Amino acid sequence: MIYIKIDKQIEDVEVFFETLFNGSLKLFKYKSIDQNDHIKPFFNGNVCVRNGDTHTQSLWTNSCDLAVLALNNCTILTRLEIQYAKNCEYQQLKVEKLPLQELIIDDSSLPLIQDILNKSKDTLSSLECYADVDLSPLRNSTQLRTLRIHERLLLFIGRMDINNANLEVIRTFNNLQELKTKDQKVLLQFSKSQTLKTLRWDNTLSKIDDLPQSVTKVSAFGITTFDEANQFLEKNPFVKELEISVQAHVATQLLDKFKHVKFNFDFRDNVFTFKQCYTYLHPECKKIGIPGSEPDHVLYELLFSRLDDKQKVLEPYLQAVFVIRRKIQDAPPQMMMEQLQTFNEFKNCLRQDNLDSSYFERVFNQQMSIDDDEYLLIIVSAYDEVFQLQADIHKTVKMLKAMGQEKRTTLKRERFFYHSRHNWMQPLRDEDFRTN
Repeated sequence: MIYIKIDKQIEDVEVFFETLFNGSLKLFKYKSIDQNDHIKPFFNGNVCVRNGDTHTQSLWTNSCDLAVLALNNCTILTRLEIQYAKNCEYQQLKVEKLPLQELIIDDSSLPLIQDILNKSKDTLSSLECYADVDLSPLRNSTQLRTLRIHERLLLFIGRMDINNANLEVIRTFNNLQELKTKDQKVLLQFSKSQTLKTLRWDNTLSKIDDLPQSVTKVSAFGITTFDEANQFLEKNPFVKELEISVQAHVATQLLDKFKHVKFNFDFRDNVFTFKQCYTYLHPECKKIGIPGSEPDHVLYELLFSRLDDKQKVLEPYLQAVFVIRRKIQDAPPQMMMEQLQTFNEFKNCLRQDNLDSSYFERVFNQQMSIDDDEYLLIIVSAYDEVFQLQADIHKTVKMLKAMGQEKRTTLKRERFFYHSRHNWMQPLRDEDFRTN
């Protein structure tokens, strides 16, 4: 692959073509040619030059003029990708036939699309375009194997759905093997297909209503929960390969339950470590956790034992580290959660070696910010027990609630200890709160 940048005008089309496609550049079969936005159309690309190109097989470009010139003169061009092309007014190519096998085009308004599709129908095996591209030239195509359809969103109009005429054409693609879409109406056209093997679904798994039984491989968009993947695979047992984005513990559960399925995971916002996931799959490797000795570690373990909702235990400790809000999407199996009952094991989830006092200060503020009376009561009781505050628990919770959430998120922990020990006899002052 060679990348070529066009930043000046060349008015002689023969010289232009000779420079890019012949001479020393003819050695490169795969070309990416980018034309600067400020360069306006400067020649008629719809011509056949004297010395054509017999080497270029693949071309990416953002110039309609250049794409037309290549289509007319590159005799073995099998792959063309046109992106961000503007001001294209060509209606019809000079050549009668095209050898294109793959076409990717991001602008359905190009008048030339119909002519390209018509002249490459006998060879085109892969097409990627927007839903509003007229597909009629490909009706009854026996060559098309891959179709990738993108949804177009228009300002003030919204989503442009595929029309009925295109749905009728799509229904004639009897040899299609791979489909990319997010539209259930498009998928429905293949309900009785015997050839469709791969679905690249631009939506969540839960949005697939009817999957053709010929499909064995599915990839889906967005983070997938265990319940979504579980329901999908149980409903569609003929799927043998699944490509999804998940958290690590979800991947572990799926690997454990669906051993016959080949998974390709894109891991997102992982909390559990690889070792913890491995231990779930191989419980014989489990080791006894070492209880904490530091007060803050003991506090964590006390809360873990007292709060039924382990998410509420973990989230303040996670949010105190990660800038982006990170949480466990699904409730992991009990055995995985049990691995986190000691702070020494849980801290591995944080991917940080040194946790200083400022970290536990942030944890405290995260804990105080939750508006749940029962939760606050348990939190305050745990702090009172571990740090020996000898506080009036109910009065302390009442004082915290009276502050409001914003104040609680900036309350200094040491000042909280001080007021709790002194039964909140003194009024709160500015120095009790952080200013940043």
